Amino acid sequence: MRNAVVIVVFTTISWSITRHKSSEERPISILGTVPSGLNEVGVMKIPEGLLSNMSSELPASIIILVLEHIAISKSFGRINDYKVVPDQELIAIGVTNLVGTFFHSYPATGSFSRSALKAKCNVRTPFSGLFTGGCVLLALYALTDAFFFIPKATLSAVIIHAVSDLLTSYETTWTFWKTNPLDCVSFIITVFITIFSSIENGIYFAMCWSCAILLLKQAFPAGKFLGRVEVAEVLNPTLQNNVSTVVSLNESNKQVKTTVDVLPTLEYKFSTKWVPFDHEYSRELNRCAKICPPPPGVIVYRLSDSFTYVNCSRHYDIIFDHIKEETRRGQLINLRKKSDRPWNDPGEWKMPPSLSTLFKFKRNSVTDNEDPPVSNGGINGGSHEKPLLKVICLDFSQVAQVDSTAIQSLVDLRKAVNKYADRQVEFHFAGIISPWIKRSLSSVSFGTTNEEFSDESIIAGHSSFHVTRFSSDDDADYTDEDSHISAPYSNYGTLCAATGTNLPFFHIDIPDFSKWDV
Repeated sequence: MRNAVVIVVFTTISWSITRHKSSEERPISILGTVPSGLNEVGVMKIPEGLLSNMSSELPASIIILVLEHIAISKSFGRINDYKVVPDQELIAIGVTNLVGTFFHSYPATGSFSRSALKAKCNVRTPFSGLFTGGCVLLALYALTDAFFFIPKATLSAVIIHAVSDLLTSYETTWTFWKTNPLDCVSFIITVFITIFSSIENGIYFAMCWSCAILLLKQAFPAGKFLGRVEVAEVLNPTLQNNVSTVVSLNESNKQVKTTVDVLPTLEYKFSTKWVPFDHEYSRELNRCAKICPPPPGVIVYRLSDSFTYVNCSRHYDIIFDHIKEETRRGQLINLRKKSDRPWNDPGEWKMPPSLSTLFKFKRNSVTDNEDPPVSNGGINGGSHEKPLLKVICLDFSQVAQVDSTAIQSLVDLRKAVNKYADRQVEFHFAGIISPWIKRSLSSVSFGTTNEEFSDESIIAGHSSFHVTRFSSDDDADYTDEDSHISAPYSNYGTLCAATGTNLPFFHIDIPDFSKWDV
C-alpha cells in the first residue's frame, strides 16, 4: 500500500509540473509513452537467420534464466516459510514462455524487483500472480495515459527499496570464509568477473570451479587409518570445577572443562570406538585421549565419499603402502628366486665385488660380544620385528556407491596382499549402507568363505557376529531354534543374528579386534 501511495502522489506532482511541456522543457525525467493494449497477438514467425545469430548466446541465457528463477524462489521461500520444488518451477517457466510466444513477449523468468516488491506488499503465495496479471491488463487498456507521467526516479526508488533487503552485508562473505574458504574464494572471484567482464563469464567460471572442486575431492579422498579408543556415555555428569584442559577451537585456545566426578567403576559401560589417528586435526576426539592401534597384523581403514574409478587407485596405493610399512613379508625377498620377484622390486642393493675391491669396501661385521644392529624396517631382513598381516578391515559407512573399476581394484589389492603376506588375508567390511555394494562385493567372493581367497581355517577361533534382541510376538513364524541362544545370555531375552551368518566378513560396525585371537 505504501508503494502505491508513493507512486500516486509523485505521479500527481509530476503531472502538475510537466503537463503541456516538451521533453526538453520538463524539469524531471518521466516514463513517457506506454503502448496501449496487447499488440501483435498471434503465432510467432521466426525471422531468417535469427537462430544462427543467437545460438552462441542461448546456453548462457538459459543458465541465467534457470539460476535466477530458482535462486529467487528459494530466497523468498526462506523468507515466507514455504518449500520450493525446482521441477515445478522449471515446468512453470516452460509453460509461461510457450504461451508468451503467442503474444511476442520477452523470455520470462523470476524477477528480483517484482518479487521483492510483492514481498514488501506482504504477498505470501504465487496466487498473487493472477491479480498481478489482471492489474497489468487493466493498466494496459485503461491507465497507460497516467503512466506517462510516472517519474523514473520514483519508480527506480520503489524498486531499489524493495530489492535492498536481498542485498547481504560483508558479514556473509566472512561467514563463507569460516564455513568453507574455497567457497569464499569462488564467490569473490565470480563477483569480480561478473562486474568487470560479463554475467555469462561469471556463471561459467562458477560452474567450472564447482566441477573442479568436486573432481578434486573425488580424486583425492581423505581416507583414514583408524585406531581404537574406549569410551563410555555418562548421563547427567557433575563437572569438576577445578579441573580443565586446553582444547583448540576455532584456532584459539580455550579452557574447556572435560572431566567428570569419579563414579563407581561398575556404572561405566565402556565400548570400543574407532577414530582416525590424526584426531587432533579433525577434532573428532579430545586430543588428550589415547588412541590404541589395532592388534598386530590388523589394519583398519575408513574410506570417504564414493569408491569409484576416480579414486580407487589412490586408495589402493595408500592401503598397500601402509601394509608394507607396518607389516613384513610372509617370505623374505632375499629368500625368493630372482625370477619370482617383480621386475620393479630388485631387493636390497649389493655392491658388486669389483667395486668393493676398487674402493676397498669393508663391511662392519657383528662380533659375538656386540649387539646385533637394530632393524630399520626395510623390506628384507630388517623387518623381522614387524608382524605378519592377518586382517584388513574396510569401513564402508561413508561409501554411497561403487563401480566395477573400484571393485576390480579391491580384487587386485586382495591378490597383491595375499602374495605379499604369503597367506590368505581376511578382508572384513563394516557399515555397508547400500545393498548394491554388498552385492558387488559378494560377486567377487568378498564376504563369504571360499577355498581360493578365504577358507574357513583363517577365521577359526575368532569369527564374530552381531546379535540383536528379538520379540517372538512380532513374527509368528519365528521359533526359538532360530535365535540359537545359549544359557549365559538368557538374561538378555531372545537373541537373533543382526546380519546374515553366511557372510562372516560383513559387519554392521567395526569389530573389536582386540578380543580376537588373531
